[in-house]
Amino acid sequence: MSSYTIKVRRETDPTSGVTSFVATAYKGRRKLGTTDARHLRKLDQYVRDVIVLGDDLDDAAAANLDLVWRFEEDDVLDEAARTAAALAELRARESRLVAAQHATIRTLVARGMSVRDVAAASGVSPGRVGQVASVSSRAR
Repeated sequence: MSSYTIKVRRETDPTSGVTSFVATAYKGRRKLGTTDARHLRKLDQYVRDVIVLGDDLDDAAAANLDLVWRFEEDDVLDEAARTAAALAELRARESRLVAAQHATIRTLVARGMSVRDVAAASGVSPGRVGQVASVSSRAR
C-alpha cells in the first residue's frame, strides 16, 4: 500500500478570526490536492477524499489509506500524530502476535500436551489455555 504525506498548517482568517487547518496531500513528491477544515476529524475525511480523487482510487480505499501527518510550525501536534501512528502500528502487531500465540496453543493442545505445560511454554495461565482451546473446539 502506498503512503501519503499530509502537510498541515493552521490559518486564521483575518476578517472573521476563524482558525482552520489547511492540508496538502502528497504521494512522494507529487501533490494530489489541498483542502481545509475547522476540525482535524473533518480534515482527515476531506484529505482522504482528495487522495481518492487525485490518485484515481476506488472510494472504498479511503478508509485504508496510510497517511503520515506532518504539522508545520506545531511540534506538539506533530508529536501527537507520530505517537498515534506508532500506537496504531503497535496495536496491529500485538493483534498478529496474539493470533499466532492462540494458533500455537491450539496446536500444542491438539498434540496432547497438558494444559499446564502449554501454559508454561506460552506464558499464559492454564485458564487462558483452556479458553483458547475451547474456542477452537466450539468453532468446529
